[in-house]
Amino acid sequence: MERKSKFTTETNLTDEERKILHNIALTAITKKLRNESPILPMAKTDTLNEKRGAFVSLHKHGQLRGCIGYVHGVKPLAEAINDMAIAAAFQDPRFQQLQENELENMDIEISVRSLA
Repeated sequence: MERKSKFTTETNLTDEERKILHNIALTAITKKLRNESPILPMAKTDTLNEKRGAFVSLHKHGQLRGCIGYVHGVKPLAEAINDMAIAAAFQDPRFQQLQENELENMDIEISVRSLA
């Protein structure tokens, strides 16, 4: 089953950048679930290196399952998505920590703030 990925953004991310950010989020969550060492994301474009506000929201069967983000750009975008994916899955105080059996039905929404 292919996971859905949704982007809400005030910026013009390329399809490749969107794919990279989705993979960063999914990899970060998967590694944490499996107690594997994290991989620090490597930004491949200037946009992914820019400090941007960003949110990661997780949805299970259309229902919110976790959402956390930075309003302001405090980290490079690739790193922010990595950190916020983990936070949405495991640190959102409104929800229990994500379990591995939930990952298959999880959709990831990434919101990126513009520089302005």
